[in-house]
Amino acid sequence: MATCDVTDDARRAPFDTFPLHQPLVGRRFGHGQSIGHHGELLQGTFEDSDGLRHRALVTLPLPGLVTHAYFHPGPGAPGRVTVKPAWKRKAAAAAELILSRYLPTASGELVIHGAGAQPGLGLGSSTSDVTAALRAVADCYALPVTAADLARLAVEAEGASDSVMLDSQVVLFAHRCGHVLESFNRLLPHIVVVGCDTDPDRGGVDTLGFRPPEHTAAEIGEFRCLLGLLRHGLSTGSVSLLAKVAEASARINQRYLPTREFDNLSTIARETGGLGIQVSHSGTVAGILFDGSVPGAVSRAEDCQRILRKRGFEDPWVFHSHSVKDGR
Repeated sequence: MATCDVTDDARRAPFDTFPLHQPLVGRRFGHGQSIGHHGELLQGTFEDSDGLRHRALVTLPLPGLVTHAYFHPGPGAPGRVTVKPAWKRKAAAAAELILSRYLPTASGELVIHGAGAQPGLGLGSSTSDVTAALRAVADCYALPVTAADLARLAVEAEGASDSVMLDSQVVLFAHRCGHVLESFNRLLPHIVVVGCDTDPDRGGVDTLGFRPPEHTAAEIGEFRCLLGLLRHGLSTGSVSLLAKVAEASARINQRYLPTREFDNLSTIARETGGLGIQVSHSGTVAGILFDGSVPGAVSRAEDCQRILRKRGFEDPWVFHSHSVKDGR
């Protein structure tokens, strides 16, 4: 397994072209925002072009779940950022991190207006906060950060990150290294998703305490095949194939972090015309996938939502993948 350990020099390398002591003449405040996600279509261990293995994922964006961040420059200890609400410490750490790279004498206050997603469900709440915070500071001082910079900073701030900073791009993202292993150069086809929290009494998963899976050689071979199927599904716009990939990936994850009611969800998917299920591989949300290009898909998804509710799933929801927009 390739590690993501990098030296301090390597961490700073992408940022050395910007003056570290840029005069503090930023705007009165900066704004950033970020979408959330709904777990993954695929997550596992994959080989790069040099044969090195990386843990990586393909995110299913949730475009309606948006976090806003506002950064106000102000007096304070150099490099320090206060945050409201105070428990959004990861967002504050991210803001301090980007200041340390570009403007180490600056300080200020960060306000997070979150989308309200509970941490630990697998909806990307912390990465959304972190990405929005990084964008707010960058916006305030017009910093020349790229999406790749944001990805590296997000991973450094919270240890692991999904790919929401890349917005609508579908990529295989090394979430513990912060770089793209493969860009598919495709948007997702129109997928209608019926989502739910499979274990609301659990209160989410402690992602920091969750030990990443050590996939076997056989599983890595399966992921290689699933990645090929995913490429074909994206190139042909086949929701059916993407759903099969998602469910196969979710079944492998059952060996490491079981999704409660997995078999029940799979049965309901078959009963209602769903093409497969996807999960958060480090949370408790799951979704049943429908092909949005097929007439009647929304009606079938709404029927599925009602059946889920009747069978004890609390407040299932419906969303569409096709309305993904640039989250900046």
